[in-house]
Formats: sequence, C-alpha cells, structure tokens
Amino acid sequence: MRAGTGQNYKTTVTFASPWSRIKKAFARRRTARPTLLIANDYNSNSSSTSTEFVSPISFDTPPVDRGHNEKLAINRLPPEILAEVFIVVCEACDLSDHSWVFCSQVCSGWREIALDIPHLWGHVVFATSEWTRRCIERSKSSLLIVEADVSFPFVRDRVCEVLKLANRVGRISIRCFFLDDQVTQLLGGPFPMLTTLCMESYSPLASPEIPLDPDIQPYPMLRNLQVRSNVAFLPHLPARLVSLEINNGDSEDVGWDTFAAAIQLLTELEILTLRGFAIPSTSASIRRISLPSLRELHLSASPAHCTQFIAALECPQILRYDLDLWVAAEAGSMFQTVLRNLRRPPPKSMFLHRLYGTVGTDYYMSPNYMDVGFFQHVVFGFTYNDVRDLGVATRDICFCWRTPLTDSDLAEIFVAISEIPLLDTVECFLLVDWNTSPQGSWPALLRRLVRLQTLVISGLPASGLLWDLVHELEGSAGDPPFLPDLTEIEVNCVDCSAGGWVTRRPHVNSYIDLDGARFLEVLICYLERRRAKLPKLKVSKCHNYSGAEIKLLRRLVKEVEWDGVGMTLPTYVPNGDEFGALTINHNVLSTRASYQELNLSDEERWRKQHRARSRTSQSNRLDRLYDVMT
Repeated sequence: MRAGTGQNYKTTVTFASPWSRIKKAFARRRTARPTLLIANDYNSNSSSTSTEFVSPISFDTPPVDRGHNEKLAINRLPPEILAEVFIVVCEACDLSDHSWVFCSQVCSGWREIALDIPHLWGHVVFATSEWTRRCIERSKSSLLIVEADVSFPFVRDRVCEVLKLANRVGRISIRCFFLDDQVTQLLGGPFPMLTTLCMESYSPLASPEIPLDPDIQPYPMLRNLQVRSNVAFLPHLPARLVSLEINNGDSEDVGWDTFAAAIQLLTELEILTLRGFAIPSTSASIRRISLPSLRELHLSASPAHCTQFIAALECPQILRYDLDLWVAAEAGSMFQTVLRNLRRPPPKSMFLHRLYGTVGTDYYMSPNYMDVGFFQHVVFGFTYNDVRDLGVATRDICFCWRTPLTDSDLAEIFVAISEIPLLDTVECFLLVDWNTSPQGSWPALLRRLVRLQTLVISGLPASGLLWDLVHELEGSAGDPPFLPDLTEIEVNCVDCSAGGWVTRRPHVNSYIDLDGARFLEVLICYLERRRAKLPKLKVSKCHNYSGAEIKLLRRLVKEVEWDGVGMTLPTYVPNGDEFGALTINHNVLSTRASYQELNLSDEERWRKQHRARSRTSQSNRLDRLYDVMT
C-alpha cells in the first residue's frame, strides 16, 4: 500500500522466454505488423492467384520507426548480445513460423546488426522466391539450413534451388506426403558439409527413398540421421553417425545378420532410437553387436524383444534406457537384463507414475468416476539425480507402458518391480498418481526398500501404501519396521479429501465409501504409530484440508514445512462426501482428544448459513419464474 494514498499496488514478476520478450520488443519498436499480401511468383503462366505471402516492406530500406527510443533497456544491449538473441529466436521457430525475420525490419539499428550475422540468414525462408534468394545472399558463405514441407509444388521448386548448392548445405529436414523424383535425385548429393538429415513422411503409403550409396559416400560428415517414415531398413549407413533414429519404419523383418552388419560399423554411435521398427529376432547363436560409444538406447517393442535385443548388445558406456513397451508379459526378465547391463553405480532414486485416462486435468475423469481398467498406463524407472527434480531429461532408466493395461497387467508389473535387486540401494522414491494398489500389495516392495530416506507422494494419494505401513506397525512386535531409514515424507499436489482406494469397485461415487478415511487421516495414523517421530514432513500445493490438521501434524513431526496453500474452511453442500475434507467428522480421528480444535459452534453456524443461502437462492429463482409467467 502506498503511504498517504490508500491505494494498493501489486507487483507481478514473470519469467518469460526469450521469444516472448523479443516479441514484446517488436511490439514496442514498430508501429504496425507488416501486412501480408497475395503474390503469384511461382507460376507465371497461371492466371489464378497463389496462396503464398509476401511482405510489402523493402528488403534494402528499413521501415519508419517512430517509436525508436535509445533509452530502452533492449536498445542498450551490446550488438553481440542482440545477435545471440536473434539466433535463439530463429532456432526456436518451426517450419511455418518466419516471424524471426522482423528482427531486420524493426529499425536501422536492429537491421544493421541482423545483416551482420550471416549465420542467421542460413536458415532459409521458403515463403516466397524473393525471400529464398535474399536469404542465400545474406548468408554469404555460411552453411544453409533447409527445413521445409515439400508437398507443395511452389515450395518444392525453391527447396530444389537451394539443394543444388550442395557444398553449402549443413542441415536438411524434409517433410512430405510423396517425395518426387527431382528431390530424391538432389538428395543423392554429394553433400560434403551435411551434418543432420531428417526425412519425415506423413503418408501411410509413401515410401521415400534415401540414396545411401556406399561407393559414393554422399554424406561424409553426416552425424545425425532421422528417418520417420515407412521406408525399408537402410543397409548402408554412414560410418560416422552419432545419432540414429528409425521411427515408424517398415514392418518387414530384415533379419538379424543384415541389421547387425549395418549397426556394427557405427563405432561412434551414441544415441540409437528404434520405434515402430521390426526389431529382428535373435537367438543364442547370433552374432553380438558391439557399440563402444553408445550412451542412450530408445526402443519400442514388447518386453521379450527388448530383452533379446539388449542381451545381444555390448555397450560398455551405456547410461540411459528408454523403453516404450506394448504388453506386460515378461517384464521381470526385462528388468533384470536392463539393470544387469548398467556400467555405472546403481541409481539411488526411483519413480513410479501411473497415468489414467486420456484427460488428466478434468475432475470428472478421475478414477472414481471411471470403469476399472480404463486406459491405465505406467511409467517406471530410475534416475541418478534427485527424484524430486524429475524431468524428461533426467529419466535415466525408463520403462513406459502407453497401451491400455488391465488391473491384472498392472498387478503383474507391480510384482515384477518388487523383485528387482536394485531396490536395496534406493534412497528416494517418487509416487505419482499411484492410487490403485490395494492393501497387501506393498509389503513385498517395502521390505526391499531398506535404505529409503525420502518418500514423495504426488497427485492422487497412495493410501494403500500408508495403510500397509500402519498395519505393519500394529502387528509387528519385535520385527524391524518397514522403511527403517525413512527421514522425510513429501506430499505435493494431493487432494487431501481423497480416499485411500483400499479396494476397487466400479462406478464408485464417493471416496468415503471405499475405506472410510481420507488420505490425510491415514497419514496421521501412520505418524502416530511410528516408534520415533518422523524428522521432516513437507506439505506443498495440497488442498482440501483444515488448519487443525496442520496443527496436529506439527505435534507428530519434528519439522513441518508447509506452504500455506489449499487450507479450507468448513462448507456444506448437498453431496457432502464429495468434499469430505471440508468437515471434521470422520471415523478415524473423531475420537482423538488432540483433534478437538475446531469449534463445533462454528460448524453449526456454517451449516445454518449454507441452509439460509440455499433457501434464499431457491426463493429468488421462484420469484424470477413467477415474474416470467405473469
């Protein structure tokens, strides 16, 4: 609040991407966005109007910049920094986004900087013939980047003009529906400076041919090859490849000998991706493939095929596995084979993520409103980093089932996970939306996690795990407890009103119908029964809990870290059990003296206010209906 004025001022700090910031700068620096006009330069004999766009702004004279202000922070940046910003924006744009060219059309200062960056204009724009020629001129002797969809004739002609400059082409990314003979012939090269080649066909019938003649060696510098179409396997691969991706390849099995002979030569290969590709069948007498530099392996197949393929590889430097699996059968042997081939110290963090349905953000798509076994998916694996910082780039060992799984498939995978020898070294365990495992399914896994220190529960609550911890403490007199080294529990993004899902029944409309307790109540039961206080509990981004429950948690845990978000007051609605966390009368905690912190008179006051509001709202609706009818 500003002193003496009585006005409130709120400061919002946002961290925008470089592209969003540069767009704001463009909006300030130019009076209006250049108007796009219709042109017809790709077919001079046609009288019809084409669909390509041309900017009316001259290439040689920058537009009038009435809003130029040298005091702006972005205008005080050194030219070297602005040049890097322009390059970042250019590389962030996809094939159809050419808005980065406005960096040369804002003002004379920006234009001078942009024209002094030949590398920037190596990213050729194929929107018009004039732009294509201008990019070639401005790039000078820099390498050219060809990224285009050649399904359209006017774009294909411009791409062919650039491909004829084979000595200057450094990267090619071609999308097409059908690849004609002219482009295929030009792709035969040779391209002495080409380092990246990506071919993608979105036609189920097209089979574009990639000319890889071993006698000519058209791509001597090629390091990255991506084939995303139903082409046949390429037997003559460039020997210096660092990354090879065959996605949606031909389903025909080329045979292990042909496959091994081609892959064996890639001694510098570091990343191998085979998805939608018929991995050749193996046997005990086959020749093994030695890939001394391989660090990442991405496969899409059944667990049995993945096991056979990995067993036939010799990869002393392998660090990361990413397996997209089709079925649940034989998952246990696959786990054993993959983890046995690790050449690093075992990872200390494990994650278990369950996806349910196709829309995870819709409240009514939650599991309690869906049939059992409807589109269940599992993501499981290990990471060398802290599991709480888990991201796509840190999933070092990942097993993913994206096909619909039944409850029996899910149970089979869970049993296989419990038998992994690597569990003895796990120190951090992340559970994401894993709320379907009932009581009795966790003990086999919990007995193995003898060194677990941090348990993270995110999303849907894993109350089944907590119930097994409670029952083990109640039933074991002298036996060592589960998770003896546990020092921290973190609960984030959890609906504390959700039930425990101890059993699974279809068409359940209430959390309370399942086990009679909310997730937070089960957590309190476990903390009360522990032989020693839990050292640390972290509650963040949760909702549907009361302040009294947080106070009780502070008594049961040595250190509670709470962000203060999501606490609610008692509220009453017609379907009360749908919002169970908003009331305090529950089976588990109702008899505990330490829990009697909520003023019951406040409860009655809230109840009366809700009833009064309901009657007032109903009366108002009747009055409006009466007015309409009369």
